[in-house]
Amino acid sequence: MFLRFFSSYWLTVVLLLLMGLAAAIATFIENDFGTNTARIFFYESWWFGLVLFFTCLNIALIIYKTKMWKSFPKFTFHLSFLLIFFGALSTHFFGIEGTFSLRKGEIKDIFLSSEPYIQIEFIKNNKSEKANIAFRANAWKNRLDKTLILNGEKINLKLIEARVLKEGLATKSELEIELAFKGEKKKIILNEEFQKEPKKSIVSFNQGEIKIGYGPTPLKLPFSILLKEFKTNYYPGGYAPAGYSSDIKIKDKIYNISMNKPLRVEKYAIYQSSFSEDEAVFWINKDPGKIPTYIGYALLFLGLILNILDPKSRLQTLIKKTKKLTALTVLLLTLPYSALYGSTYEEVYLKDLKDNSVELSKKFSKLTVQSRSGRMKPMDTLCKEIMYKISGKDSLYGLSANQLVLGMFTHQRLWKHIPIIKIKTKELKEIVGLEKSEKLAKFDDFFEGQTYKLELLVNEALKTSPSKRGEFEKDLIAVDERLNITLMTFYGLFFKLFPDSLDWNAPWKSVDEIFKNPTNESEEFLSKEVMKFMDFVFERDFKQAIKPLESIDAHAKKFGNENYIDATKLKIELLLNDLKVFSSLIKWYILFGFLTLLLGFTQILKKKLIPKWTNSAIYFIFILLFTVHTAGILGRWYISGFIPMSNTYESIIYISWSCALAGLILFKRSFLGLGAALFMAGIFAFVAHLGGIDPEITPLVPVLDSFWLSIHVSIITASYGFLALSAIVGALILTLYAISRKIKINYNQIKYLAYIVEISLIIGLSLLVIGNFIGGIWANESWGRYWGWDPKETWTFVSIALYTAITHYRLIKQYYCILNFALFSLLGFGSILMTYFGVNFYLAGLHSYAKGDPVPIPLWIYVVVCAIFVLYIFALRNKNQIKKEF
Repeated sequence: MFLRFFSSYWLTVVLLLLMGLAAAIATFIENDFGTNTARIFFYESWWFGLVLFFTCLNIALIIYKTKMWKSFPKFTFHLSFLLIFFGALSTHFFGIEGTFSLRKGEIKDIFLSSEPYIQIEFIKNNKSEKANIAFRANAWKNRLDKTLILNGEKINLKLIEARVLKEGLATKSELEIELAFKGEKKKIILNEEFQKEPKKSIVSFNQGEIKIGYGPTPLKLPFSILLKEFKTNYYPGGYAPAGYSSDIKIKDKIYNISMNKPLRVEKYAIYQSSFSEDEAVFWINKDPGKIPTYIGYALLFLGLILNILDPKSRLQTLIKKTKKLTALTVLLLTLPYSALYGSTYEEVYLKDLKDNSVELSKKFSKLTVQSRSGRMKPMDTLCKEIMYKISGKDSLYGLSANQLVLGMFTHQRLWKHIPIIKIKTKELKEIVGLEKSEKLAKFDDFFEGQTYKLELLVNEALKTSPSKRGEFEKDLIAVDERLNITLMTFYGLFFKLFPDSLDWNAPWKSVDEIFKNPTNESEEFLSKEVMKFMDFVFERDFKQAIKPLESIDAHAKKFGNENYIDATKLKIELLLNDLKVFSSLIKWYILFGFLTLLLGFTQILKKKLIPKWTNSAIYFIFILLFTVHTAGILGRWYISGFIPMSNTYESIIYISWSCALAGLILFKRSFLGLGAALFMAGIFAFVAHLGGIDPEITPLVPVLDSFWLSIHVSIITASYGFLALSAIVGALILTLYAISRKIKINYNQIKYLAYIVEISLIIGLSLLVIGNFIGGIWANESWGRYWGWDPKETWTFVSIALYTAITHYRLIKQYYCILNFALFSLLGFGSILMTYFGVNFYLAGLHSYAKGDPVPIPLWIYVVVCAIFVLYIFALRNKNQIKKEF
């Protein structure tokens, strides 16, 4: 009875869902009530530990019952979880960690604990004795009533109240304590200190005094550490740090520590954490669980990879089945637009600028300019960013981005009354004086004399909580930003074209700085050249304007040294800008996805096989699109110098690529499968180009400059493509069930799609697990902890638990059916969307953009969820129309 219950598959699914649900709820608790509350009542609670224990017991008993050791891959990765759990227990109960900071020349042999303590010192007759009480305050329930014996005297410490105060992303605790000594009782308020020893308050009694504080306590090291040197390296010419490192001395040996390069000495690991003013900040830990944990990780990776390759595995069995079956899988999107503008002088000016400045604009586009973050890029990239930010368009009035920016910079007065600034809401259009049908406003529309019409409204909108901002407030803030960008373009504040002639590593200067404050003869000459350039362009003598432009470029080439863009990189970036690879792929992916899905459904409805050459032709087109997509990613990688997955835009483009890759691998013989893969690749590419996502290439922050980043992000993001594919194929299964009352559906088609869903789930889940645990290695190697229950980490855990439950659902044979399996695969992708998008905007944490103040949940989410369940109800009604599931 015991063995049957604790080794049952339904218990596996229940435990996984319970863990996932608890972790998901805890992220919202943490966001609203602080990390300690979530840890005490969820992550580190006795009941959550019990769930983990029973999960491990369940795994162990299933291994025993099924004699899993007969299948080495399956046995290896299931056993790995038991080792990882053992390692985690060792780290949790026996590990120590904390932080310390050093100034140059300073020496220390202590560090401060990561956990807070109530630190008490009793002084009587010039004798003192200290004690520490570990205590983490939470927002819900706190209890502390403790009697201490110090200097032979009894002192009672009782907690009256603990308040958890939220300060932006962080929470801070405030304790009200009652101290009792020989009949005397006194109260004191303690404020929690972080990463520094707390200042102790003095409470005087008739027969002694007590010093008391709340915060990290000092812990002794078996060696002393001396900081000899701290260095910060910046990206050439910029303000963004490329990395920082410290030279420290321990026992007469000099060591170098930097981000992602810790020092291990006498069972301690020391990490370069950060820096503040003149101090270097370090993290230190002693981790007895590292070896079993890393062995567990190694077995996990080995087992999952071998399981994918094992000819007897479930995955390979499903792949063989799909080869014996044939079948099958949606939206078209093209948004052409145009803009017209008229007026005599302006018409002549715009036509002249469009027709005659082509050569000049090409030379202008190749100038090297420094971004605010320090990246060196061609002017062409900056101009495209400016145009898109201001107008939301790639071209305007027949002008390229370079021509438009040339005009704005050299003829401000005219461009102030040409419509170029995008407005969305009709309320704002009314305030500005724009017709409802018009989409672009003039710069002058926002001013009455010297008065800015939107000033008060913008200030009010900025004061409003993000969760209470409507479309009008959002548009106000966005338009205010566009006006600022327009103004900065007029005055050349973005055009950082001029390297320092004395210090090549100094930030480059903008046109505005050269005009206002030339510091030497070279800069005075450049300011005159810029003036000549502006005059020639203003007079539309575009050929003459080329010469001063060449002087500006020659200065950059001479004094910019290695900052000046490499010729090959320049060509590739200009080519990517011209081709608009990723945005262009949207319509082709969606167009061919729609047509392929149409062919798949035609095949089902008319019960006729489509000629093989059609399938081959579509597959060949798919390969071409995928090749272009891959080339675009490689080009961006070459330009930036690191794998392009460090921001939202890049990672969504990579998810789109992984959807296409999944389609190529799984759907060579399936119209519905190819169509679904193409369509999902197009949808993700479309999402990457939504207004709130910035495609700009930026320098890599130091913590991301790691080998493990490339592996972690690429694998975990690739998993999203396979899981997305399983979701859309699951939706196709529901659709086929829903229409099966009127149209006879071949059961083999349903079976084929179910196999494909399971294959996608197994590959996607395997990649998700491998990528997630590699992230644990990265975190441990970079800053000394595998897992911090950060919201994005936690929602990855939720996704793993949920998808593991879904893939094991088929083992509960009495409840399994394809229809429910399809629904679960579709709903499961909601956890991925929450992990990738939701956390960024609804939860405050290390990986997110939220400030703890969520924006409203969009209406479309409710609509989509309702639509899924309506589809499921129709499908359920027709369940018996299709042959009973296998």
